[in-house]
Amino acid sequence: MSKSKYTAAFTAGALLFNEYKAIEPLFNEENLADALNKEAEQNALLAIKTQKARKTIIIELKRRIAQVDTDFWEFYYTLPENEQRLALFYLCLKAYYLVFDLHIEVTLPKWKVFSRTLNSNDIQMRLDEIASFDETVNGWSRLTIEKINGQYRKMLKEAGLMQNNTLSKPFNISSRFWQYFIGKNEAWFIE
Repeated sequence: MSKSKYTAAFTAGALLFNEYKAIEPLFNEENLADALNKEAEQNALLAIKTQKARKTIIIELKRRIAQVDTDFWEFYYTLPENEQRLALFYLCLKAYYLVFDLHIEVTLPKWKVFSRTLNSNDIQMRLDEIASFDETVNGWSRLTIEKINGQYRKMLKEAGLMQNNTLSKPFNISSRFWQYFIGKNEAWFIE
């Protein structure tokens, strides 16, 4: 099998909002990676029952953290909750090509033509299309595909971009929030 740019790793958790809230004190540590590894062992902040589940979540936290500079987190922890959730969706778009692909190929086109309904069939059709040219995606089980489908739509809901099966514009997002991304040459995120 050739190396695929697609991964289902984001199914470990949608935005992981509560987890980022819990680990906020670790961003003050000199070595964040070491602090997160210690948290995997000690479970002082995350309160995730099993060590295996904690390690999985921490891997995904690290994957997303690696997508941005440290100033992102200084900015992030000053935001209100609705903007934090949208910022975490930005991390998912950067960290997981599959999330980005689904957003660009399915969600945005629907939004642009004023078709506000997004359901599992819309996502499934894109996943089927990807499977037709990507061996890795073609090899995923039905359960994995269902988890991807559900987690992507859950991300949209948690980020304030969807209610029920209806796409929506996020509410009460400050100009300061958008200016941050413009200043980082990430204006694509505004769309």
